[in-house]
Amino acid sequence: MEGIPSLLLTITLPKASLLGSGVSLTATSVFGEPAPLSAVALRLDSLRVPTLVGVNSNERLAKQIVWTSKDFYTELETLVVQFWDIHVRMEKPTAVPLADCPILEVRRMSNNS
Repeated sequence: MEGIPSLLLTITLPKASLLGSGVSLTATSVFGEPAPLSAVALRLDSLRVPTLVGVNSNERLAKQIVWTSKDFYTELETLVVQFWDIHVRMEKPTAVPLADCPILEVRRMSNNS
């Protein structure tokens, strides 16, 4: 397409997840020579998971909320592990006082990339 170098479109369904803030589908296209490129990502946004986690023993006495965002649905997990790149982001909002939010991110690149 002349005049448009790239296009990113995200559609979010805020009521599509019971434990998260929603489900989003993002399509990206880059127009150019020799051929245009495109990608699609499906994501569970801000999934709130009660879990026992912490470095200190007092942190592991009660479940705390950990937020995670996953770029796949559970039913697609097998396909994701075999063929797709995976990016999981977990946030523990109450871990460090005065911090905006401590975050752990894990990325796995497939062999097909």
